[in-house]
Amino acid sequence: MKTRFSYAFEELTEELQRPPKAALRAMLAAGIMVAPRGWQALGIDVRQAIAVAGMHDVVNIAMVQELARFIPPTFLKLVPRMADPPREQPAPVLVNALGPMRTLSPQEWAALSALDRYALDSLAINTRLLWRALEEISRAPNSPLTKTAPQPWSGALARCEVYLRPEAFRQLMHPDYLAGRAMVLARVAGVRAARRAAELFDLQAETVAGPAELDWCATRNQGVLLWQGHVSTWEGAFYPAASLLAVSTAGVAVYDMAKEFDPHASISGAGIAEEPWKVGAVDDREEATSVYNTGQAV
Repeated sequence: MKTRFSYAFEELTEELQRPPKAALRAMLAAGIMVAPRGWQALGIDVRQAIAVAGMHDVVNIAMVQELARFIPPTFLKLVPRMADPPREQPAPVLVNALGPMRTLSPQEWAALSALDRYALDSLAINTRLLWRALEEISRAPNSPLTKTAPQPWSGALARCEVYLRPEAFRQLMHPDYLAGRAMVLARVAGVRAARRAAELFDLQAETVAGPAELDWCATRNQGVLLWQGHVSTWEGAFYPAASLLAVSTAGVAVYDMAKEFDPHASISGAGIAEEPWKVGAVDDREEATSVYNTGQAV
């Protein structure tokens, strides 16, 4: 469900470390945009006020422009004002992104809030986040969307495999080893690395990581662990560098723990691939599974 200032899929606390969809909608309606460091320079109350302005059906442009006075001029950019998506029906690019397995009728689309329509329309460039947003909105109380079973998702993601002896895997998963938290610690390391991608890669110095999904499963091949990750930028686009950094770091973390049990453990197959989201289960299923929400604890 959507929190007071953001959607759950955006993985933000009430401090709003980066602009939620509501704030982006408000600023674009007012013809302004703020750089990541400019947003972080704002007080929490100003961030929240901008987000609240974007949650209304009609954005109070004068109020947003007044709030923009708190943004350091160096980080403020004037952009063409962006109108909300038409209420009559979803844009063709969104329809194409949803594909034949999930349709939005004109009646459902019109019954959505202006913010929900903006959020879905803006995520047509990232079907992973679009799937998460659609599921969240459809499960909200009094949602006008038809309730459907979770749909399989397949698309661009990062992946890597860790090879180790089955006995080493059992030892890693034993409750007495690191209190049974070996994979949790590996996952935390991967998400932490993804959030620091801008510090590591010069070409990504101005790119801020947004929602970060990272999980694993044991495949049908004994001794093979699959890690998959999907990290987005703060604007909502897929972030390949951070995604690959996440799965690779998680794989290295598992290797670092497993090497005392299996000196021949190895990592392979790291890369960006178009494939189904399989992780979060104990088997190698061909359909998507529920994914653990990263939150802000890492």
